Amino acid sequence: MKSMTQQEQRVIVASLWSARAAVDVALTAFGELVDDADDDETHCTHPLEMRQDMTTMGGPEGWRCRSCGFSTLPEDPPPDLPPDLPTEPPLQAEQES
Repeated sequence: MKSMTQQEQRVIVASLWSARAAVDVALTAFGELVDDADDDETHCTHPLEMRQDMTTMGGPEGWRCRSCGFSTLPEDPPPDLPPDLPTEPPLQAEQES
């Protein structure tokens, strides 16, 4: 039987490290999904079909249960703008001065 060259051994070791890294990433992602599911289920045990997605573009991610009203969104919505910022663009006359 022919023995492997050093280059072949390095390729195999690199492949194994790559596979291990991929498995580690998958296990981490799976663990986070399981943790999220556990947190959600401790507060609401209704079927997933009863959950209404309340995620908005640029806002927090979350859902609300149609049966019991439980929500994963924060109770106090963040303020839209600080009070010192204007809510409308400046008028044309203000821009020219």
